[in-house]
Order: sequence, then structure tokens, then C-alpha cells
Amino acid sequence: MLLFNENVLENELEERINLNFQRLSGGKEYSIEKLFREPGYGWQGDFEGRALLAFVSQHKLGHTTDRMDNMLSLIEEKTDGKLFFGLPTKDAAAVDEQQLSGHSWYLRGLCEHYELFGDRLSLDAARETFRQLYLPISGKISTYPTTSRTMDGGVSGSSSTVQNGWLLSTDVGCIVMSLDGLSHYYKLTNDVRAKSICDELAALLETTDIEKLRMQTHCTLTAGRGLMRLWGMTHDSRYISLAEKIMRLYVRSGMTYIYQNYNWWGRRDTWTEPCAIVDSLMLSGELYSATENPDYKRLAARIWHNGFSSLQRSDGGAGTDVTVDSERPVLRSKMWEAWFCCSMRLAEGLYYADTHRELLEPEICGKPHKDPLGRWMDGDIIYASMPEKYRTDLVDTPDGVLSPLAKYYKIPKAEAEALEQRVVFN
Repeated sequence: MLLFNENVLENELEERINLNFQRLSGGKEYSIEKLFREPGYGWQGDFEGRALLAFVSQHKLGHTTDRMDNMLSLIEEKTDGKLFFGLPTKDAAAVDEQQLSGHSWYLRGLCEHYELFGDRLSLDAARETFRQLYLPISGKISTYPTTSRTMDGGVSGSSSTVQNGWLLSTDVGCIVMSLDGLSHYYKLTNDVRAKSICDELAALLETTDIEKLRMQTHCTLTAGRGLMRLWGMTHDSRYISLAEKIMRLYVRSGMTYIYQNYNWWGRRDTWTEPCAIVDSLMLSGELYSATENPDYKRLAARIWHNGFSSLQRSDGGAGTDVTVDSERPVLRSKMWEAWFCCSMRLAEGLYYADTHRELLEPEICGKPHKDPLGRWMDGDIIYASMPEKYRTDLVDTPDGVLSPLAKYYKIPKAEAEALEQRVVFN
């Protein structure tokens, strides 16, 4: 096995982190005038939460923007003193899973901010969010509908129908996203009521046929990270067993052939979502740290070097791609940037990568070969056919001159949008 050049990884991380910070601190979408969404926003708390979490993540990386402090200073005003967004759950006609899913990111941002600064506002907002939005659903998670539903969701999900008192989303199953925020709130406050709701959500995941329901991969992987946080606090084997079950399922049927994701299980011709790819990196790393199973470390390295290759764009944000498998072997960009979610989630992913660099070191053999799927790989690195301009580390094979997947963050927008890379399969 050849040694991987650590300077290459260090330089790439630095470039990616700096670009993402420039996007978050300079982009008009994240200006103080835009940070709080309009009242009719279908994902209440989601944008605000992801933004706050992104700012805190970049702050921990040494990049500070006044947008974080300005945002916190306006929360009371923008929420009319409630400290959360929208109606309390008890006053709504139906439990809005998008509101709860969105506020999971709000909880995460608040908890991260409080852990870093110890401020009263973050803690008060987290407590009010839990009390008014989540506590009323205690004992009700088992009524969440798990029968098949019409699949018509777009890149950003929308509310669809009301069933069993739940206002459902086309991002199927997004209620389980709440495991992430609630587990962090439980870790921060030791409120056993939050753990009880986490256990209900875990039971829902355990008893649901995720593939048949075609749950969104992002929300499921995020829930897996929440399970790992619970395991870290309790060492209850139920949590890590379920997280491993989710990861096994993801590897088998939720992940594309270049270590990105299918946005929903069972919808292989849709698109990828950087949020989910970030989650897959973090979950695989957390599972490796807990189990020392080398398969998880190998998976994390492959996600970073292949799955992350195209998701970050030259402006520092993140966008969606077409899915790649044996039926669709050509990688190309689909949506240039999902600024409303993925560009912000990327910040936490980069923070995780920077603080867990040992996970990202790939195995390199020095002699590419075909794996069982027919992909040309050198250890953990996938090789593909592409225009000569974007090739690096060339290898000559019976299928032509191939190169590792191009890094889109290094390629100007117009070129990246036109670029096609073909992965060879049997």
C-alpha cells in the first residue's frame, strides 16, 4: 500500500473550509435581512437552524462572522417573543412534521451555540422549542402513518396530506430528523422527557420498512447520528444496533456507486443531496469510533474522496448531482447550489472532516483494478473517463485513460455544469 500525501488532504480541507466560509459570510442569502424566513415558509425553523449551526461550525474552525451574533440578537423579535417559529403544536390543526423536522436543526444550532458560549438566550430558546413543539407529541409517535404514499416531492419537500392527525411531507419520514435535535437537547439538559420522545422515534424507525415507505435518506441518516449521540450518553446497545442497521441498509440500497446518495430509497433516477452525503460521512465515522470496525473507516474515506468530489461548488456552496450507477454511469451536475439547505450543512461536515482527519486517509495500492461492480479503483479512489482538461493522476486501462473524479470546487461554474464524467461498469 502506498502512503497518502497528508499535505494534499490538508490543502483540500483548507480550501474547502475557506470557500464555504466566504459563501456563508458573503452571500446575500445569509445576510441578516434574509436569515429569517417569511411566515408562510413550509419548513419553519429549518433555514434559521441550519444557518446558526453553520455559523457555529465555522466559528469552531476559526472563522467568525458577525452574522451569527446578529442573528441571535434578533430571535426574540423575529419570533414575537416565543423563541421558536410558527404555532405551538397544541394549537395546530395537525402535527406538522416539517415544522418539527426544521426545528431539529434549530435545536442543534442552539445547543451548539450554548455549548460554546454558555449564553442564556440559546438555552431559553431550546427549552421553549422543546416545551411548545415537541413535548405535546409525547406518546403520539406511534400514530405516524407508515403506509405508502404518492411520491411527488421536489428538491425541497412540501406538505402534502393530513393522515392520523399528522400533516405529512413529501420528504417522507422527515419526522425522524427530530432524533438529532432532541438527542442533543437531552444531552444538554438531561430532560428525561426528551429521551422518552427519542425512544418513540427510535421505535418508529425500528418497526418501519424504510425502503418500502421510501423514506428520505437524509432524514434517516440524520436520525442515525441522533441514535449515536444517545449511545454515547447511555451505551445502550439498542441505539448503536439501530444505527448500524440504518448504515447497512444505506450501503446496500441508499447509496450510489460513487458514494453519494439517492434522495429517497427506491427512487434511483432522482438526484443526490449533499446534506445526506455529509450525514453519511459523519455516521460512518461515528460508527468507526464506537466499534473500530475498519469497514466504517474505509466507507468514510470513500465517501470523502469520491462522494465529496462533486458536491461542493466553486462558490463554496453545495449542489445536487444526478445519481450514478450501472444504469446511469455519467456524473453531472443537476442543481448548481442548494443554498437553502446543503451549503449550510456542508459547514458541519467540513468541521467533522477537519477534526477527524484520520478517517479520511484512503488506501492506495498504486495499481488500479476493477472491483466486483466493474469500477476502476485504486484502493479507495474511483477512476472515471472525462475530458483531458480535468484529468489528474492518469492511469491507462483497457477502457481508456482514466482519472480520479474531478473536484468541482476547483472548476468554474460554467465548466462544472457542462462537465460529464463516465464511470465504467461491467
